[in-house]
Amino acid sequence: MERIRIGYAPTRRSIFSAPDAVKYRKLTAGRLRELGVDFVDIEDINEEGLLYKEEDRLKIVEKFKREKVDGLLLAHCNFGTEYECARLAKE
Repeated sequence: MERIRIGYAPTRRSIFSAPDAVKYRKLTAGRLRELGVDFVDIEDINEEGLLYKEEDRLKIVEKFKREKVDGLLLAHCNFGTEYECARLAKE
């Protein structure tokens, strides 16, 4: 059976705790690894490894297309930036 590759784009909202969002992004990524999920992370996109601004979204789109992801996991680590998530999913 062919494996599915997931684009992991955890997100945060700026008015809530960024350190907590980073904590939960790492916990989620760790669990995905434990489960053997094939995923592409965005930890190299910015220092937090989170989607929350437009310029990073554009970099994530390029990376996910280059890595040929089959689907998205938009983990809302402290709620989220829904507009950026919707724009990412659209592309």
